[in-house]
Order: sequence, then structure tokens, then C-alpha cells
Amino acid sequence: MRYAAYSSITERGKKWLKRHPRLSSGGGVASVASVFLLIVLSLWFLRGERLARIEAEKTFDLFRQQQPSLSMALGTSQTETEYLADSIVSTQDALEIYGILAESDWRNRKNYTALAQADRENLDHRLGELLFLLARANEKLSSTALADDKRSALVDEALQLNRLAIDRFSTETCPRGLLLQRATLFALQGSTDAAEELRQQAKNQPAESAIDQYSQVYKFLDARNYREAKPLLTALRDRNPTDPVPWLMLGDANAALSFFYESEGCYTTAVTLYPRSYM
Repeated sequence: MRYAAYSSITERGKKWLKRHPRLSSGGGVASVASVFLLIVLSLWFLRGERLARIEAEKTFDLFRQQQPSLSMALGTSQTETEYLADSIVSTQDALEIYGILAESDWRNRKNYTALAQADRENLDHRLGELLFLLARANEKLSSTALADDKRSALVDEALQLNRLAIDRFSTETCPRGLLLQRATLFALQGSTDAAEELRQQAKNQPAESAIDQYSQVYKFLDARNYREAKPLLTALRDRNPTDPVPWLMLGDANAALSFFYESEGCYTTAVTLYPRSYM
């Protein structure tokens, strides 16, 4: 064929089919069509997976953008009850994007499964931190509730949030701060034996996570012991210098200690990192 001076495409095609009669039969055509269909379906599946990954990454980016303001509102030590209640609602609304508060199988959602493994682990830790703060906020509200049933309901809610936070980690890596928080909540319910058992269990857990550091910080801040809180907040700031939350909290601690120049610098950095910082 390659020596034919003026052979057309049609002619070449006919000659090729004569030389490959099996492929020109019905079965051959069906086989080629099946392979082609499989390729098309594979490409379509990959396209769908790619689009799902892009959408999941957008959702994760949105959640990361919301987290600083939520953490600052929930974690501020001296917060008005009404503002704290509003912050709880705002955080619950933000968490709806993953369904973690309402669905036991939320991890089957596409906006979670489509993320890369590293991003899923990052999201789990972020969710754990936010759930820890949400549980703490409910615990704080329970201390101001006048009615026994309201106080009990808030503690129950805090326990459920604490359990969701603990479930973000393996048994070996669960932060000590989460177990101590659960022990405190059990004690508020009157379950002193369960609380003591958790405190003993917590001694064998690592205390190196951000949750552990924040747990210690809030203990000092709630007691207005800003001098002890300051070095812990400095360590949290150094752990993640681009996170506005420890900068803001360190500013509050410095202001309480009358270190106003340092306080102003911390506030300025917090606002620079996150212009909507709660002040």
C-alpha cells in the first residue's frame, strides 16, 4: 500500500479490512466497541473523581477560613453568655458542611472521601480541636444555667461533643486534654468513679497536641492566672506562627499583665493574619 501513488483513505481502509477479516466481523466490531466504551467510561469516572476532589478541596478551604474566628469566639476566656451561645450556634452551622454532628457515617460523604489522605488527617485534627472548644463552651454555659434541667442538658451536650472529638483520634494518639475534659464532665454529672478512672487513663496519654496545650492554657485563664498562661501561649504561637488565635490570646494575657506594648504587637499581628479577628 505504501507504494501506491494515489491510493485513497477509503481504498486503504478496504484493503486493511481484507487483510484483517476477523476484526471486520460482527464479533470483532463488538469487541472494539466494548474496549472503546470501557475507555470512555474510565475517562468519565476519572473526570468525576477529579471534579469531586476539586469540590472537596474548596469545601476544606472554606472550613479552614472559618475556623480562626470560630476558635477565637469559643475560646475567649471572658465571654458574655449571650455571645458564647451565639458562637456555639455559628460553630454548629459551620460543622454542618460535614454532617459530623448529625450523621454517624459522615465520613462517607464525598467532601471527605475525595480529599487526599494528608488533608483528611488535617481535617480530622481541626474538627477535633473545634469540637473540644465547642464542648468547653457548653460546659461554661452550664455553669451559668439556673435551671437544673438546662444545666444537665448542656453537660450532656458537652459529653457528646467530647466523644466526637475523641473519635477523631486513635486510642494511642488521643490527646490527654480530651480525656481530662471528659473526666470533668462526668464529675459534673456526679459520676465520680468514671471521672477518676478517666483521670488515671489520661496519665498514660501523650500531652503534646494543640488540644493539650490549649487545655492547660484555659485552666490558667479561667483562674485569671495570666502569668502561668503566658509561656504556654508563647509556645502555641511558636508552634504555628500563622495562626491568629494564640496571637490574640497572648495579647489578652499581656494586657492583663499590663504589658501593653507587647499586647499591642500581638493584636496587630492577629489582625494582620486574620482581619476579622475578634477583639
